[in-house]
Amino acid sequence: LSPPLAMAVPTTWTVNSCSDAVSGSGKTDTLRYAVQHAASGDIVDMSHLSCSTISLHTGAIHIPQSTLTLQGNNNNRLTITGKYEGNVEHDRILDHTGTGTLYIDHINVELGYLKPTSGFSDGGCIYSAGNVNMFDVGVYYCKATVTGNDDVFGGAVLTHGSLTIQYGTFSGNIADAGSGNGFSFGGAVVAF
Repeated sequence: LSPPLAMAVPTTWTVNSCSDAVSGSGKTDTLRYAVQHAASGDIVDMSHLSCSTISLHTGAIHIPQSTLTLQGNNNNRLTITGKYEGNVEHDRILDHTGTGTLYIDHINVELGYLKPTSGFSDGGCIYSAGNVNMFDVGVYYCKATVTGNDDVFGGAVLTHGSLTIQYGTFSGNIADAGSGNGFSFGGAVVAF
């Protein structure tokens, strides 16, 4: 008989800084750093943060891992926002290009604004090439729009797999094809 296969134990990356520092800045305890260095299946733990907001100003958080968990705190709700020093950045908040599952727990996501210079627009705040599983998550004031005649899918969230929401709140999200000939689908959510 063969010995049983050892189960991989996920690594937990603890985020202690609310800075949106990019790689190479010397910040090794930020959300962006943790996501850049985590492996598929790992956990990014933001439950110990003393602040309530991470303001993005260097683009979306790119998540190439197949599966990743973003863990907030159920007592002091963390908000990840696209608004920085009064300006809303023209990008979504979370960009999951992996084909597994992105788990988002006890986190608010707000003010993503996706407006590509060409082509369709998909997921104003959250995009996933795989699945998204949300638990106690709020998604607020996200917008996906286009500049031409293309279509818009999911003002707040677009996923190419399944979408599971438990205790979620969606408010103020917009999918807007503008004055062109395109169509708008799902002011809040589109799941293919």
